[in-house]
Amino acid sequence: MKAPEEATPANDKETAAGPSVTEELLLMGFDPKAIELVLQKHRGIYPHTNLLETATRDLVTLSEWDTMLSDLEEMGFADRDLNAQLIVKNNGSVKLTVKDLVADA
Repeated sequence: MKAPEEATPANDKETAAGPSVTEELLLMGFDPKAIELVLQKHRGIYPHTNLLETATRDLVTLSEWDTMLSDLEEMGFADRDLNAQLIVKNNGSVKLTVKDLVADA
């Protein structure tokens, strides 16, 4: 039985089966920075089709977390890209994100 193909930078490129996950997400209108954040979290974990579904779900959720990013900025954590990366990593938990931010400081 063949093991499922893992999503890696090498096999995320366009194949005979169709465009890469990144290209599909860009075609859906998601922000390139947000796409990279989400793909970094999941790359190597999911097969191509599951990666697209999981990344799409995370990107939609990330857009809903925009108010949390603003709250983090008001708390004094000004690096919005880092905040977004940690929010994705911590599945939307502001408490865990603040812990990570404080630990990095």
